[in-house]
Amino acid sequence: LTGTFDLNLAHPGGVAKLLSGRPTLLSELVREHVAFLDASRRIGAIRDKTSELRREHGMETGFLAIGLATWSLQRVPVPPRAPVLLRSCRIRPVDAAHSDHVLELHEDVVFNPVLEHYLRSEMHLDLDPVGLAGLSAQHHGFDPRMTYQALEQLCVELTGFAIGPQMVLGTFPWAKLPLVTSFTGDPHSLAGHDVAAALAGVDVSFPGDGPDPSRADDPTQE
Repeated sequence: LTGTFDLNLAHPGGVAKLLSGRPTLLSELVREHVAFLDASRRIGAIRDKTSELRREHGMETGFLAIGLATWSLQRVPVPPRAPVLLRSCRIRPVDAAHSDHVLELHEDVVFNPVLEHYLRSEMHLDLDPVGLAGLSAQHHGFDPRMTYQALEQLCVELTGFAIGPQMVLGTFPWAKLPLVTSFTGDPHSLAGHDVAAALAGVDVSFPGDGPDPSRADDPTQE
């Protein structure tokens, strides 16, 4: 996909620099000319999309996804795949011609909240997302392998659960998750919610549904 950039294909020295949190040129990650031109297009597309979502929706969506979890589900031919860790990534061109780009990862490491929500609500697993993300902070620097090991142990009963070492830069708009979360869980609590009742066809009165008091004594409004 044009809107993603696979760091597993990048130069190891550049990747190590990027993961350490230091500003890293795209040309340090991709050193072959033809591959660099393709990478530049991809990075430009990611930057454009993240800028659009920030401008129109106030969402920060540019992340490096680190580790890809997959598992098997009955009657689902294509196994689900979900990032394990996310690190916010800032992308900026070095000049007006966009001849190169600087990439910089935020030091904060976040356990993917969408994966956490799925494992809690569907698999009924008790997770410590902060603790799992914190395992990636080793004395020698960022290293996600301890996080992978801990998560694989927690998910040992999930059929086919495994984590691949992929690292993909792209847009991950998980800001809608709180909306999803608010409409999951105990259905009895939802049954008493006015919005849910209205969506179900129940006649519900909302503030502002009555006559406008400002027009009550105005004969010109008759």
